[in-house]
Parts: sequence; structure tokens; C-alpha cells
Amino acid sequence: MINPYFEKFKVRAAEIGPNGKAKFPVLINFFQEAAWQHADVLGVSVPALMEKGHTWVLHRLFLRVLKPIEKNELVEVETWPSGIEKFFTFRDMRFRNAKQELVAEGCTAWVVIDVEKRRLIPVPDYITGGNFVIENNHLPHPTDKLPSLGEAISGPGFQVYYQHLDQNNHVNNVHYLEWMLASLPQDYLLHMSLKEIDIQFKSECVLNDEILSEFQQLTDNEILHSLKEKHSGREVARAMTAWEEK
Repeated sequence: MINPYFEKFKVRAAEIGPNGKAKFPVLINFFQEAAWQHADVLGVSVPALMEKGHTWVLHRLFLRVLKPIEKNELVEVETWPSGIEKFFTFRDMRFRNAKQELVAEGCTAWVVIDVEKRRLIPVPDYITGGNFVIENNHLPHPTDKLPSLGEAISGPGFQVYYQHLDQNNHVNNVHYLEWMLASLPQDYLLHMSLKEIDIQFKSECVLNDEILSEFQQLTDNEILHSLKEKHSGREVARAMTAWEEK
């Protein structure tokens, strides 16, 4: 049996938004760093998988902020593998402040792909047989499909440049969220605060792709998002976000 992994991060000035609070993508970066380090400890990091011709890809992420996080605040991330199915592994996360108050929580689903073929494969035996899962401490995993957009509003387009790429040679998932948020009206962003996101990553973006960002406002507090590759029309990500007034 393994133990959860803990890592602390200090919220820096560059990670603060106009409202004086930590930007939402910052928490995802904190989680990904902690998850990376834990995978390395367990012997299933991206470099370890690449030696076998495989790599990790994030399939879905759900994150809920319970309390705003301030500049210079010390945030402790707790993360642990919480389940394995045929094609998916699950990893959960909790964020606590210096007072050990729960400030955010979430869960993720990951898949393993064949690097050369760029295709999904069943979770390999060297992962399923590793006794990595903490089964009695997991958060509920989102299983419902996100709805398709109806009458969508088109936002700006984005070109994939080299600086958007990660070790898998495709766009890092945090940029997907940034592109979704960039399509929203500035007045909405000035008066509303993002509290929750459920995002599904449907296909990868690579160098020189052109991405279109669309959204549909379902209620005052709920927005459905979609990113599509401009020339093929291929959907690369879909998300639901929940907001509240600042």
C-alpha cells in the first residue's frame, strides 16, 4: 500500500489575478507538478513510460475551489492514485492552506498512449500490477458526458506555437483552459469568479494548429466551452465552468 504524496507551493505575485487571488490555472499547475513528482517516486513517470514507448495523457479534470487563495499563501497539495479501469487511471487531489483548511479539491482521469502510433492502449500490466491505488480515500469521479454546445458564441482564434508544447510534444492542458477563458466577455470576467471546472480533453493539439474557442452561456453561473481545430473542425476539448459573483 502506498501513501498520498504531499508538496507545498507558495503563490507568487505573477500567479495572482486582478482580484488579488490566485488564478485558476495556477492550481492545475500545482497539481500537475505534485502528480509528476509522485509518479516519479512510484516509477511510472513520463520518462519511465517513454522508455517503453508509452506516455501519460490527461483525459479529464474536475477541480472545485472552496476558498480563495491569496498572494504569498502557502498551499499544500495532497495527491494519490484512486482507481484503475481498463483504459483509465484516476488521480485525486486536495489543496490545503497553512491552517490546514481545505481550499480546493478535484479528481482526474488519465490514459496511456502508444507514442509512435499516438493511440490509446489499455493500462499496461506494469501499472495495473504495481499496487499503486489508494481505494478507500477517493473523491467522486465525473462520469457523465458533457453536453454539446447549442447556439455558441465564437471567441478569438489561437495559433499553437512552440512555447505551448510539453514533453509529449503537444499542447499542455493548462493552455486549453486559458484559451477557453479568453473567449469570454471581459465584463463577465471582471465581475465573476471561476469556482469549478469539468474539462474533457478529446484530442491533442500540435505545433501550428489553429484553435477556435467557442462558448454557450447556459445560466448566469454556468458556461459550456468547446475548442476546435480550425481547418478540420475536430473538437479538441470541451468543458463546463461554474462561476459566482466576486
